[in-house]
Amino acid sequence: MSDKEFTNALNNAIIDSHPTLLEQLNESQMIEHLQKLQNTPNTPNTPNTQEINPSSDTSSTGQRRRSLTGATSSTTPPSFNIDTLVGFCKEKGFIFPSSEIYGGIKGFFDYGHYGVQLKRNIIDAYFSFFVTKRENIISQDGSIISNPNVWKASGHVDKFNDPILITRSNLKYRADHFLEETMNISTEGMTNEKIFEIIQSNNLKYGGDDIVSVEHMNLMFASQTGAPSVSSVSSASSTSLNPYNVGKTQSNDNTVYLRPETCQNIFCNAKYLANVNRLSLPFGITQIGKVFRNEIAPKNFIFRCREFEQMEMEYFFNPSTECIELSAKHKTFGIECKFANGITQFVELNTLLGKNIDFDHHV
Repeated sequence: MSDKEFTNALNNAIIDSHPTLLEQLNESQMIEHLQKLQNTPNTPNTPNTQEINPSSDTSSTGQRRRSLTGATSSTTPPSFNIDTLVGFCKEKGFIFPSSEIYGGIKGFFDYGHYGVQLKRNIIDAYFSFFVTKRENIISQDGSIISNPNVWKASGHVDKFNDPILITRSNLKYRADHFLEETMNISTEGMTNEKIFEIIQSNNLKYGGDDIVSVEHMNLMFASQTGAPSVSSVSSASSTSLNPYNVGKTQSNDNTVYLRPETCQNIFCNAKYLANVNRLSLPFGITQIGKVFRNEIAPKNFIFRCREFEQMEMEYFFNPSTECIELSAKHKTFGIECKFANGITQFVELNTLLGKNIDFDHHV
């Protein structure tokens, strides 16, 4: 494919979201093409250049078509970075901030017509490869809200946290990112106390303000189901306009969570789905849908936001028998198993081949 053909295919694939054209493009071609756009000025001799008479239309709409970088063909394109990508996606109606006419809300985005088509092409390609073409992989579409005990059992209620720093004026930011950005050190495995100790010993400030604490923040969005449970409120204080004392102190009896990942109700439904679909090991279950994470500091466009689409598959197999679907890397993968007798043991999958395993355990 020549440079000119590639340029046309790239623009058409993005603007028209055409699946056939998307298949023609690969990552190395795209990178090479974008580097050429940055390093080569547009002159009348370059394939991308089209001389334009300002007084005449160049198409039926009188509009000059722009390249991926958003620059007109008569100027040198700017460098391709995240800001350029954000601008292009908004200008072409792919992705743009949600509820922008009311000031927007950080970490949430809407998809326009072309964005919906592009996302659908990606989902269709994923579904075709993993589900349609395979007999032992099925799909499900689970609910966004599950019994809260699901998230308690999975560890999300207690451990799905990020460290957050809090300043004297109540500014908040990811504490681990703050140390990585200011001191170039990794906080992997550090406690909140250790992170705060480093901040204090180096007299670090955030936004020019003193940092007073480092705490855990759970990343799940919490909500309530049904009428709120009211505690310590006299029934006499209820009125016909507020029969449930809405706005009064509520208990946590009916607290639920928006799912932060799609896999948990796959685990809940795995045995049932295997039975009704007559599946035997090995088999997989895939799910595509919205997930929600209350990021402390959403950034980098849709690469770290609070609501996004996730495509996930869980693959179930008997570790005591050979599974041809697993690569050599998977076979040496180690997992921590807690067995029915209460013993917790770290094992490599290939060490279980041919052994009689007590399946009354969870990982």
